[in-house]
Amino acid sequence: MILLIAVIVIFVVSFFLAYKAMKKELGTPPEVENLKISRKKNIGGVILFLKKKIIHYSSDTS
Repeated sequence: MILLIAVIVIFVVSFFLAYKAMKKELGTPPEVENLKISRKKNIGGVILFLKKKIIHYSSDTS
């Protein structure tokens, strides 16, 4: 019984840490949130070249 409770606690803690890491890693950077990008016809995505990394945003599902 104690082993089951310990496993559940470890699972909850690991889920919380994974969720926290996911929000930090997969969130939109602040440099991109404030950008105003005009969209032209027949363009499926945007590639942003920032100082730290390259980010590609696409409206397609692929």
